[in-house]
Amino acid sequence: MTVFFLLVVFLGVARYRGRNRKGRRRRRLEMTRNEANDNVDDDEDLFAVFNTPEPAGDLLAAPAALRQSDSFFGGGRSVSVTEALSKSASSPSLSIMHVVCASTQDGCEMGSVTRQPPAERVHAAAVREPNSGINIRHSTKSCEQLPLVLVEYPYSTFIEMRRSLATAGTPPLLTVIGVVIRRTDPKQKNGKGAYGIISLWNMRGPFPTPQDELSILIVGSAFDAHYTKLAIGLVLALSSVQRMEGRKGTLSGNTQAENTTLTNSNRPGANSSNVCSTNLELLKVVKGDQIRVLGYAVDLRTCEGTQQRSGERCNRIVNGALSKFCSNHVANLRRVARGKASSPSTTTPQKPLRSNLSSTTFRAGVTRVDPALTNPTGVIASKKALQSMVRQQPGFLTVKGSCGLPTTTPAGSDVVSAAGAYAGVVPGGALSVTGICRDVGRVFRSPQALGVTARGRAVLAAAVDQEDAKERQRLLQLALKPSELGAKHPRNEGTSTPKSPRTTVAEDVEAVREQYAPLTGGSSSSFAAMRFNGFEEVRRHRQDYQHHVITKRANGTTSSIVSVVEQHLRGDGVLAKTRASIAQEETSHQKNTASVSKSLLGTVAGSIESVNDGLRATDERRKFEQRMERRLMQEKALEALVAVTEQKVKGIYCRQCERWYLRRNERCKMLQHVLETRATIRRFIECEHCGYKTSLLGDVRPSKMIPRCPRCCADAMWKASNAAPEMAAPRKDPPPL
Repeated sequence: MTVFFLLVVFLGVARYRGRNRKGRRRRRLEMTRNEANDNVDDDEDLFAVFNTPEPAGDLLAAPAALRQSDSFFGGGRSVSVTEALSKSASSPSLSIMHVVCASTQDGCEMGSVTRQPPAERVHAAAVREPNSGINIRHSTKSCEQLPLVLVEYPYSTFIEMRRSLATAGTPPLLTVIGVVIRRTDPKQKNGKGAYGIISLWNMRGPFPTPQDELSILIVGSAFDAHYTKLAIGLVLALSSVQRMEGRKGTLSGNTQAENTTLTNSNRPGANSSNVCSTNLELLKVVKGDQIRVLGYAVDLRTCEGTQQRSGERCNRIVNGALSKFCSNHVANLRRVARGKASSPSTTTPQKPLRSNLSSTTFRAGVTRVDPALTNPTGVIASKKALQSMVRQQPGFLTVKGSCGLPTTTPAGSDVVSAAGAYAGVVPGGALSVTGICRDVGRVFRSPQALGVTARGRAVLAAAVDQEDAKERQRLLQLALKPSELGAKHPRNEGTSTPKSPRTTVAEDVEAVREQYAPLTGGSSSSFAAMRFNGFEEVRRHRQDYQHHVITKRANGTTSSIVSVVEQHLRGDGVLAKTRASIAQEETSHQKNTASVSKSLLGTVAGSIESVNDGLRATDERRKFEQRMERRLMQEKALEALVAVTEQKVKGIYCRQCERWYLRRNERCKMLQHVLETRATIRRFIECEHCGYKTSLLGDVRPSKMIPRCPRCCADAMWKASNAAPEMAAPRKDPPPL
């Protein structure tokens, strides 16, 4: 069977090769005959091709005219050269290359002849809006019907729209066209209609600027119909835009915060020009038919530069037709090019930088943006005019006194910054500096003489703060450092031995250090206080038991833990110590703490008794007794809390979450979970590592609900505890009573 199968395969292959040979011989014969006929025709008229003028563009138009449904190389019947020549007989001026292009049009060899680059295909498919000059791709029907809309609502620029809204009382019937470059998340105010804010850019410059943007508030039916579909890069046409009334007084703070965030955050190239105040004007669109989506902006790109800190690509929005970099990276390129231009080059001349930017020219190593692109009128200012504009920029100077101390304080800096000034210098007023590095002879009349422009304000402000911090640190070190030249102190009235200046200064420095040294125990509590239902709290202070135990709930009832403590205190009875023992302790304490005066005047003053000494001693004794009673009562309350390990409370149980809550959870309520009010047990647990105490509701494993200790962040090893608060570590030297 195997031999028979191989024989059949061999015969089939041989038969197929024979047919292919016959087909190739037949084609060669036909081609030979056709070439002979062509030679005869050429012999008859050799200049027939030159007699008939060949139309321009036939090389690209002929393949489309000769395109057939059958493939030349693929399946279906094959097309010979004779058939192709017979089909093209109507145009005698066509050469053999037209026939080859026509026969291989459906194939894959000559496809690159008529193929265009991707950028050219995009621009060929894009539609240019004549009024705004924005190239739009994937244009919609609204884009085709836009001329009809502009008949009723004429086109207006952003500046004209702002001027019309400021002067006219009624909303002007105008249309603005822009690209969406920012949008906020939809929000809802007081359970009413939702709203959102978008920012439109007219794409007149290389990157967005405040005067080229509009902040639009979308509300009403316009929000319901369009806001969820608005994306970055969409070209919108807004008709009959209204102005927000009472924005300064009656508008809510949330909308103001949204507008401030939208206009100030993530803005590339935001400069401090005079038009910044006009950009804060918020406009609104209410009806859905006021918004028309025209398509996507072709030239909207992101910056191709990378951030120096993170190394990631800069995602700031730019106009790809004018610039490939944002304002920050363009400034960096200018600074690098300016440095290269200023550096001496003796051996090799400096070559101008080249880039693919159509609107940015690099000459002699200096980056320069074409002013004709940023100026819509086309008027280019001269070099002297530009220099005069630079000189008119507000200056910034930092002045320090002759003593070297900082001239500003943190409180004063806040006040000055709120008034629109920088480090005590109001912008717009250039100060003449008469002392730089204590060189009184040099006089600088303008900030430009120092090389300081408006762009260095933030850097200089940071430098001022750094210098002030260094100055304060130097003064502090100078005050703490012992020296021979100490301040003079008045002589004591006692008969003590005189001390040397070195010993006096050392004692003063030690006193200053003790005064500003951190507390050994700390004044704040070392543990998180247990808060149960928001109305119970048990705390114990570290040094003195000043914090009391809250015994009342919000509704006026008493909790079960406090009831146990009160029963325990009633069973113990009165205080353990008598009034006599308290008086003895008070007397011994006064003897130990009283300072003995060694001077004669001090001895005389101590021997004189006043009429009010008895009353003063009685008052101090009464205060001491009250303090001791309060401390003893707190001690007994803590002993009662140690015996409490569980407490029966009423909690909220969620069936879906399978968890206990002390109050109704808003998330479960929003998700419509089934919540039940049951009586459960609250258990008190404690971390074995650090002794952190907390409580748990229900019969649940503690490690499942709290896998890690909130304090030590270790794997939680919980053990049963009591309701007493966590005991703080005692100080080495307890304070006197």
